[in-house]
Amino acid sequence: MWNFHDACLAIAVILGEVLFIYIVEIIRRKMNLPTSFTRRMIHFFAGDAVLLIPFFTYQIYPLIVLFLMVTLTTVGIMKKEGFFSTSMVEKGDVVLHAYGPVYYIISVLIMTALFWNELRYITMVATMVMAWGDGVASLIPKYLKKLHKYPWCDKSIEGSLSMLLFSLFGALLALSIANSFNSTPKVFLPMEILMISLLASIVGTVAEAISMGAIRHFDNFSVPFSVALVLYLLEKFF
Repeated sequence: MWNFHDACLAIAVILGEVLFIYIVEIIRRKMNLPTSFTRRMIHFFAGDAVLLIPFFTYQIYPLIVLFLMVTLTTVGIMKKEGFFSTSMVEKGDVVLHAYGPVYYIISVLIMTALFWNELRYITMVATMVMAWGDGVASLIPKYLKKLHKYPWCDKSIEGSLSMLLFSLFGALLALSIANSFNSTPKVFLPMEILMISLLASIVGTVAEAISMGAIRHFDNFSVPFSVALVLYLLEKFF
């Protein structure tokens, strides 16, 4: 279904994402930073494009954008020596973890396909919990002198608290935008926005903390899907 506004927005999103990755990678190389820098910046900021979902009229356009980004990222990582690969894959990285950015985009693609119109806020909130929350869960603890590790994995309480805080910020931003642009089933009151965002951030934090073993490589699925499921059940039954 042709829509000039949606087509222009879709092109702008794709170009913006590619340009962002390019600029971040140039900065990384100039400053001789590790590949993890680019990967974290992509994780933290690239997902913010989900905040533009309310401005699309038709669902097909963001789906096309996400499908193209999945294809581009997958091919880029598979090339191993290409720009995308060197900017996102760390040396010695295991295969399952190397494709984390692909899982990231696929999760947003699936949620966008499932939740549209007044349920778009679910995709937005779940993605921002993953982008901002999970994006800092392993970053901030690196700068702390002492960590309190969980007995079942190498993750820390400090990492979880960091994720909880940034997840809350991301969820609040996403839900506030969705609430302002007809992407919620009703106009949420400020207290409702706060409570829903807090619930989403708690669910995301717990999902990330218990993602261990082989599952830890798929937290870009487990975190947003857990949040989306809880928000959907909340919408349907409460």
